[in-house]
Amino acid sequence: MKTHELTKAMIAPLIFSIGFTLLSPAANAEVRAGFLTNQGSDNFELADADGIWDVYASNEDIEKRLSSQTEPNKTYCASVSGEGDIRKLRFHLKDFAIKNPQACLSDKKLMAEYPQMAPKPSSRPETRCGWINADPGSLTLTDKDGEWNLSMADGSEKISFPKDGAREWCGCVTGETNRSEMAFTNIGSSKNKPNKACQ
Repeated sequence: MKTHELTKAMIAPLIFSIGFTLLSPAANAEVRAGFLTNQGSDNFELADADGIWDVYASNEDIEKRLSSQTEPNKTYCASVSGEGDIRKLRFHLKDFAIKNPQACLSDKKLMAEYPQMAPKPSSRPETRCGWINADPGSLTLTDKDGEWNLSMADGSEKISFPKDGAREWCGCVTGETNRSEMAFTNIGSSKNKPNKACQ
């Protein structure tokens, strides 16, 4: 074989390989965060700032975790890791974590894309009783349903603090709540109770 023919034979596969690489979208490992929806029948979608992705579990373990940690027709705030194809909006899921809803609701870019995901506060005031905790920069009430944020609510100054300066005490708070965020949005009144009432 002549030299120039040999050179062409060596270069041709290289050109084909480069061209194939440039034309084929690479699936890159990445981490994304957004609203993960269980649509039922093992179908999942992730809505983030780039669009709505079809999510596919990479193995049976991930599929079982998805089914056990989410309920059909419900949406969760989640972070996911795996391989995404941005052209087809398909995401090959390798791991995920369900997050506090506030993590998504505080993401301005995400909420600008999906304003309909913003929860509406309850219209009727309710009273919740439990342990009120006043840490520096944080004010919460913990009852049978979990920990409720009080510090960002309108009327938080109406919280009645114990005279002995205790940082944790038993009490009741009445006001409007946002259950998906586990937070009071407006506080009407509060009343302290003996600690034994919460024990």
